[in-house]
This record gives sequence, structure tokens and C-alpha cells, in this order.
Amino acid sequence: MNELAPGGARLDIAELKIVTTKFRRAIERCDRRRLSITFRYFPKGSCGDAALLLRAFLLERGLGTFRYALGWLDRDDGRHSHAWLEAGGIVVDITADQFPEIDEEVIVTENSPWHAAIRLDEDEQETDYRRYDPNTVADLDASYDAILVEFDHL
Repeated sequence: MNELAPGGARLDIAELKIVTTKFRRAIERCDRRRLSITFRYFPKGSCGDAALLLRAFLLERGLGTFRYALGWLDRDDGRHSHAWLEAGGIVVDITADQFPEIDEEVIVTENSPWHAAIRLDEDEQETDYRRYDPNTVADLDASYDAILVEFDHL
């Protein structure tokens, strides 16, 4: 068992992987018209919103308080951003496989050299999407609700 956040819930990595894999499967099962446009080519281009919604889900289910991590990768084809979650040394990423060198759909680990090599954005990131502008909140709330319906049917 690992503490996921100071004072947070305790959950072993294997169980966290099961829950986050189910969350990803729920996204994949959703009718794309019910999701934010950022999910159109999931997992490509959807890491930020996916991480925000997964963070809300894990928090609401009492599975820990995760930090939204945003970083930059400099690649041959340009600079790319990527977002994932972290807590207590654990990396949780349900969209890293959008990059060709990653073949694992869901990453839940205490040691990810790939994530460690990403240059993190040092600016504080708002981690609760419900504090965004009303249009974004409505869009992400609708996406979250659609994902939860699929999650409960898995």
C-alpha cells in the first residue's frame, strides 16, 4: 500500500491501475459527440482534459488528491505538451500512448523515467476544472457525466 497524497487515501498501485484503466475504457466507449472536442482523437490531444476529469473522479471516489502535472517534450517534430497526474511519488497517465515510444495505455507507477525526463511547467496549474470559465465547465461537466455513465456500465 502507498500513501497517494499527504493525509490522503491509501490504495495499492495494482488497484489504482484497475480503476484508472476502467476510467480510460469508459472514455473509449463514449459517443464522441457527447464529449468535449478535445476527446475527438482520444488519446491524442486529450491529455489535459483527461487528466483533469480523472483527477476529479479519483478525488470524489476518495482515492487520493492528485497533482495535475503539465510538461513539455522537445521532439524532432516540434514541441509538445503533455499532462498527467502525480501523488506521493506515483505517476498516473491514461494518455501517454499518444506518443510513439509509449505502448502502455495506462501508466500507474512509482518510477517513470519517461515522465521524469519531461520538463515540467513551473507555473501553478488550476487542478479543479470547475473553477474555469462557465463554458469550459459546462463542456467538461457534460463529458464527465458521459464518462461516468459508461464507467458504471463496465
